[in-house]
Amino acid sequence: MLLRQSRDDIPFERKLDDETFAQNAIEAFVTALEELRDEGEFTKAPHQPFLLLVEVSDSAPIEGMAERLNVDEDILSSYRAFAG
Repeated sequence: MLLRQSRDDIPFERKLDDETFAQNAIEAFVTALEELRDEGEFTKAPHQPFLLLVEVSDSAPIEGMAERLNVDEDILSSYRAFAG
């Protein structure tokens, strides 16, 4: 975990194993994206429809991520068809 290794100066109240730390970090990132989406940040500029995803390069896809971050059912249907 590069973030954890590079930030020894951050005091943690309790020690977390790497898997728990990673899950919490991903959850924080996804929650921030949800808040930005809900505030309309992704719709301010003219654009083509897009799919917002979060994936970690060295782990399995996060179940339910596409549905959690995207509200456009047409985009989700296209993604599901593509992803199989």
